[in-house]
Amino acid sequence: MKSQLDGKVKKLKVSVSQAQARRAWARELSQIEKEVAERKQECDELAAAVSDKKEKLLPRTAAIREAPKVLESHKGELPEIRESVETLKENLQAVSSKAERYRWALITQLYSVYPIHPTKDADIYQICGTKLPNSLSFSGFDVDAVSTGLGYVCHLVFHLSKFLGICLKSPLKPCLTHSSVLAEMSPTATEFPLCMKGSEKMHFEYGVYLLNKNIEQVLLAIGFKKTHMKNTLPNLSAIYAMHCNRQGRTRVESRPEPQALLASSSGKKPTGTSSPDLDDDDLPPVRQLVLSGDDLDGRISL
Repeated sequence: MKSQLDGKVKKLKVSVSQAQARRAWARELSQIEKEVAERKQECDELAAAVSDKKEKLLPRTAAIREAPKVLESHKGELPEIRESVETLKENLQAVSSKAERYRWALITQLYSVYPIHPTKDADIYQICGTKLPNSLSFSGFDVDAVSTGLGYVCHLVFHLSKFLGICLKSPLKPCLTHSSVLAEMSPTATEFPLCMKGSEKMHFEYGVYLLNKNIEQVLLAIGFKKTHMKNTLPNLSAIYAMHCNRQGRTRVESRPEPQALLASSSGKKPTGTSSPDLDDDDLPPVRQLVLSGDDLDGRISL
């Protein structure tokens, strides 16, 4: 009896062991099937992506196949394109040359309106016959003459910067003896006078300093490496001299008469003030820019 029970127990143990093994195999099989389904889904997604990319590549493939034909057609147009480029280069060179000549005419006539010459005193220059010493050396000179000279300089630098395409750091307000310089960054004042009479000495001297800084800016812009900022008129004269040297021309030494200015304003060519190599049509009406009204001799700013 006992042996039979032992046999049944053994069989039960074997059955339980086999059942546990089957359940483990079933769990493992279920996990494998789940992984297979996930891998299959990934494969389907990749296949769809590959198919989509193939469809997108079809136009590019067709374009690549057509590229040799397009290249051959463009090769045939290349000589015409090169000819067009050369024509454009020639036109650009002609326009640049004419613009340079036009600028030369403007600057030449501007300096003929405001001629600058040295005096017997080597340290003092004059503009339009008005003596103007270097900065901070105004003692002993007539107050009105200094203010007039600075007004001429202000007007000259104002137009010179326009003709040379230079944006001045301190904008100028030319108004003959009541000219001034703007300094937007100054904490005390925004406008500094260039008139000695009725102005604070500090404001006047700072206005002259800003005017000379503008002249220095023009000098540096056209290629001067070192400048003496206090030399107001010598620096302006150097600007014109350098321009003459670049153009290979001589300075305009004479001031035009009012009749010549009137002739220029009316469209006639004034004698003694024309620039060489320029036709009548090329000469700009610069005096209409520099002068206004009937006060030709006063040079009132627009």
